Amino acid sequence: MTSAPFHGAKIALLCGGRILAYQRDDKPGIPNPGLWDLPGGGREGDETPIATALRETQEEFGLPLPPGRVVWQRRYASVDWPGHMGWFLVGTITPAEIAAIRFGEEGQC
Repeated sequence: MTSAPFHGAKIALLCGGRILAYQRDDKPGIPNPGLWDLPGGGREGDETPIATALRETQEEFGLPLPPGRVVWQRRYASVDWPGHMGWFLVGTITPAEIAAIRFGEEGQC
């Protein structure tokens, strides 16, 4: 398991007692259409897990967050990609950042 390639990352962004989530697009051909999800997705190039999660957060929510916001991370065996690893991270987000969310081309709300 330790030498398995890393495929993607998801991040739980916390603000007080709240967690940032979004409703996935309801388009044919994407995994889990219309369901609620955390920011994150597949790795691009040689990104680190933190870089992957923060890039996806910026793409999905329009929020550029610094790597220092990640307060915890752990590697897991991927459910979707057998033989690969995925990462789950936890970070913080401020009320001002929540107010600044602007959806791009991904997600319904």
